Amino acid sequence: MYLRHTLFLVRQCLFISGLYLFFSCTVLADDVKKEVVADEVISDVVVDQLTRLTDNIKQYQSEIKTIDRQLQKTTQTVEIEQLTLQRKNIQERLDEHNQSLEQIATGKVDLSLFEIESDEKSFSWQDEITDILKPVLSELKKITERPRQLELLRSQQASLQTRLVATNLAVKEIDVLLVNIKSSQVKITLTKLLKKWSSRKEDIENKLQLIQFQIEEKINAEEHSGQSVFESLKTFVTGRGLHLFLAFFAFLASLMLLRYVSHLIELWINRGNDKERRFMSRLVHVVFQVLSVLIAVFALMTTLYILGDWFILTLVIILLVGATFALRNSIPKYLDEVRLLLNVGPVREGERVIYQGLPWRVSRLNIHSTLVNPVLTGGRLRVPMSEMLSLVSRRWSRDEPWFPSKVGDYVSLDDSTFGEVALQTPEIVQLTLNGGSRKTYSVGGFLDQNPRNLSEGFGVFVNFGLDYDLQPTITTEVVSVLESDINKRLAESEYAQYLIECRVEFATANASSLDLLIITLFSGDAAMYYLKIQRFLQRVTVDTCNHNQWSIPFSQMTVHLNRDDS
Repeated sequence: MYLRHTLFLVRQCLFISGLYLFFSCTVLADDVKKEVVADEVISDVVVDQLTRLTDNIKQYQSEIKTIDRQLQKTTQTVEIEQLTLQRKNIQERLDEHNQSLEQIATGKVDLSLFEIESDEKSFSWQDEITDILKPVLSELKKITERPRQLELLRSQQASLQTRLVATNLAVKEIDVLLVNIKSSQVKITLTKLLKKWSSRKEDIENKLQLIQFQIEEKINAEEHSGQSVFESLKTFVTGRGLHLFLAFFAFLASLMLLRYVSHLIELWINRGNDKERRFMSRLVHVVFQVLSVLIAVFALMTTLYILGDWFILTLVIILLVGATFALRNSIPKYLDEVRLLLNVGPVREGERVIYQGLPWRVSRLNIHSTLVNPVLTGGRLRVPMSEMLSLVSRRWSRDEPWFPSKVGDYVSLDDSTFGEVALQTPEIVQLTLNGGSRKTYSVGGFLDQNPRNLSEGFGVFVNFGLDYDLQPTITTEVVSVLESDINKRLAESEYAQYLIECRVEFATANASSLDLLIITLFSGDAAMYYLKIQRFLQRVTVDTCNHNQWSIPFSQMTVHLNRDDS
């Protein structure tokens, strides 16, 4: 049955994986066949920007050539330093314009991806950890990339707009000075300064246009992102989703295979045993439990490694490292659990334990152990390993009771309740009283009432007092006559077949009566007549007293009064 069930699960997993692979291949084929041609309309603003940037680049290149010629001709140190600084500034602006031109021409492409990184790096464990976590960080960065870029662009746009306002103000101030200044030398200086600020203003405007262009591109991409949801879903199904499925399938298949092998080995070791498993069988069970999990995890990681999915693999490694650190303080507890599973701990299979105030037989030790009480309805519990660690078992005798009663027994309690046990579970006990009503006790409350099981045999003891007039014959003739009459009447009653013994003995001399003790013992089959037998014995005793004219005393009270002679 176990083999058929396992084969059925394996076939189901293979069938589902086949459907998944078929769907993934179909989606991949559709993606390969599909050719998307996007005819984008170039706006006039973009054309104007490219034209202006190209003109500026040519101008800066011409200025650099001019400065280079001047540097070749001059020999004065001061002039060389000025020309070098001027060339450096023009070169920076030329580089910025080239970058802006390239950014507009390439559209959404992130040019930072093509920056050349230096190969010479000093060792740093922080960098090494960053490299290990790089796949995860890259995925997180990719998720938040668009809003971060938009926020950065808007921040740059606000800064440039502030600078543009200040530049416009500076140009305006210089224009005012040029109009009002008469000195030609000052005008020449102001003209150069105006040219500098105008150039700076033009640079800022170009940067603002570039940033505005990038913002619009990203906003347009967001507006059309809804159209690519299905494409993203297909990409996930054929990519990371497929990797997850294959890794999980490898984990599950390895786990099931090793568990099944463990089961076969246990059956082979236990051949010829009816109930008790040998120590070797338990050892194999525990070893394969641990080994199956380790190999299944290894199969999962190997699958991800072969597929090259470093993101999921890194997440799995992080989870495993975190689990290892979290469980390191629980190792002593797990060692105790292993001892329990090997049946060498404080609780052992087949022995008797007290759990929640009741005796139980340990039927099976496992991650969830099975405790059985054979006389309770629903007397089978599944107890977690953590609870079993606090228990201690012992060997038991076949004569030991598992509960004071069983269903159908008649019991008498300390609270004078008498009834038949109708139901007893690990939580409650119900008694059927005379008249058919039921009284319910909790198991603890029932045991606190010290139940006496009459169905296992019982005795009825009646104390009966006679007058002191019978003192001469109370221990001889009276006892003999009363015992003979009770035995005769019992033999004629419906209780005769259950009677084991009946005798009358002198009990004690009380203050106002001489008490006799009537002792009757019955088998457990007469338990249902327990109260009727008590009443029957009282009646027979009174009849015998009446027939022999024996006086039955009643309680008397004597009052002594002291009188004063005065």
